[in-house]
Amino acid sequence: MQRLFITSTVLLLLTFIGLAAPQPAPQATIKSGEWYELVIKNIPTQEAAQWNKHYKIDQNGRINLPLGGKVKIEGLTIQQAQDKLEKHLKNKELFMSPKITLTKI
Repeated sequence: MQRLFITSTVLLLLTFIGLAAPQPAPQATIKSGEWYELVIKNIPTQEAAQWNKHYKIDQNGRINLPLGGKVKIEGLTIQQAQDKLEKHLKNKELFMSPKITLTKI
């Protein structure tokens, strides 16, 4: 009986410890109306001035890229948005291997 009590107590404590363990903070997501600086590396220098600038996320959650059109990135983390934009530019065959950095401003 005492063994069952000790086992139950240990399991209960482990459960509370697990619940009390710090949880990772949720990552912020991109929202309409926010401004971001976009920098693309691995593109021709003469193209950089046209692309590397500040962009506002429109009311539909899209970023409007020169020649690339509008891409919905609202609700994504910055990393997810960077990946999506890189893939978009590759698929549009605008750049072969762009490396995008988005920074909230």
